[in-house]
Amino acid sequence: MEHLVALSAIVCATAAFSAPIREVADRMPAGHDYALAIALGEGFAQGLADGHLYPRWLSEANAGFGLPALVGYPPLSGAMVGVAKLITGDTMAAFRVVIVLINFLSGLSFFVFARRFARPSVAGIGAALYLLAPYHVVVLYHRFAFAEFSCAIWIPLVLHYGLSLRARPSLGAALGLAASFAAVVVSHVVVAQMVVVGIGAVVLVTSKPWRHPTRALTMGAALLGSLALAGAYVVPLLLSRDLVHWDAQYGPTRGFPFLFALRGDLFTTIVELAFLVQAACLAPLLPLLRRTRNGALLTCIAAALLVTALHTAITYPIWRWLPGMEYLLYPYRFGILASLFVPLAFVWTMDRRPRLAALALVGCVGGLIALPTVFDQPRWVNLHEHPVVVWNQEHIPRSVGSVWQRGPMEERVVLSGNATAQVLEWRSHSRRFLVDVDDTQSRVRVATWFYPGWQAEIDGAPITVGPEAISGLIMFDLERGHHEVTLHFEDTPDRVAGKVVSAVAWIVFLALLSLAFVRRRRRLARAAP
Repeated sequence: MEHLVALSAIVCATAAFSAPIREVADRMPAGHDYALAIALGEGFAQGLADGHLYPRWLSEANAGFGLPALVGYPPLSGAMVGVAKLITGDTMAAFRVVIVLINFLSGLSFFVFARRFARPSVAGIGAALYLLAPYHVVVLYHRFAFAEFSCAIWIPLVLHYGLSLRARPSLGAALGLAASFAAVVVSHVVVAQMVVVGIGAVVLVTSKPWRHPTRALTMGAALLGSLALAGAYVVPLLLSRDLVHWDAQYGPTRGFPFLFALRGDLFTTIVELAFLVQAACLAPLLPLLRRTRNGALLTCIAAALLVTALHTAITYPIWRWLPGMEYLLYPYRFGILASLFVPLAFVWTMDRRPRLAALALVGCVGGLIALPTVFDQPRWVNLHEHPVVVWNQEHIPRSVGSVWQRGPMEERVVLSGNATAQVLEWRSHSRRFLVDVDDTQSRVRVATWFYPGWQAEIDGAPITVGPEAISGLIMFDLERGHHEVTLHFEDTPDRVAGKVVSAVAWIVFLALLSLAFVRRRRRLARAAP
């Protein structure tokens, strides 16, 4: 019965969260990152339809010039939307399906985590509060940071298995941590870094590695294993990032826009409101710091205090001197971790301190005041009426001097001199066209940005192509005659290496998972009498 109550709470919270999107069929939030999320989802759908299980090129992004996918932005959220679009046949319908799915799975994962602290019905209500956290509303409806939003599924599982390893190293917990953290990495690599800084460091310290080095070594092995599982994405990311303008938004000298440092716009007001609600909901846990001996709870409280403090300038030394913190961009992003600990106040205190639990519940529900604030002046987009054109300076190939031309080329193939072209095929990872050259020679320019992996053949013979100066478009020369030209995007050595690393890691993971399952069955069999 209690499990039914928990499931009902999660379903109701999922329905409430997604109601504004389901209210009107032909709209979706036009937040900060919606165009790129749409391009990634549609690019995956197009790549999957063309037979590429792991698409590498977003053909329609940047007004048709393309975008090297998965150099910066991780694949999982785009893959989910891509698969959903192949089923539904519509981009907005695919996003609605995936948003509901992410919400429901996030509730289930928090339920698994919260069962460490409370009975099923209380854990289910806590999961509903987790889904309705104000910061989650901001992420989806105001920013539409879709990849970050999808991380809500995996973060509770990372903490759950991390706490299990903190208490006692085991093969099952190590595999759970490796798989869940790998899912965070392929969902949003910046959030993965936040998890390490805001949660991983606390879990590691509270496990007392100086007394129990095995715990620290097991955690380290699990995290390394997670990077290997995600190797198909991580290896090219590390080796290819200098091929794109990834530094357009990042820099070691950049200032950090801490909360309460700048005010005035609607977005800042909403984020600061979400922060205050989260901080207030964590307050009931503070009296337990000295009274409880529950190591898992103390670890969660310490992590909650850290991620809350990281919103504000009091932690400026960490942001300034810890290597790589500049890639996190904005301190308010730690709200996605704080949202995990907010329902914990209710879950833990419900059976032990009912009055404190009531205060936490009122605070969480009161936090939903952010909903009408966000929807006061909603920004929506109808993709059927307004096609999205993505211009993303951050991941444009470095061969492009700047965002050269804000609009598609009139022709997909442009020729110099007396020559004509006929496009036969223009797919996600390939182009094929016929060219008739009447002059001695003609220069061919293709409406696709050059990036390592693009290879060309003329009449079946491979040729070398390169980027045009400034524009960065694929360019090559053709001699007089009738030619069939084929361009295809192939894996480079770093992408092949990443796939090999992932394949080997998954084989080892499945073997160890089978071993853990056999061990568990033997333990249960011995304990049965």
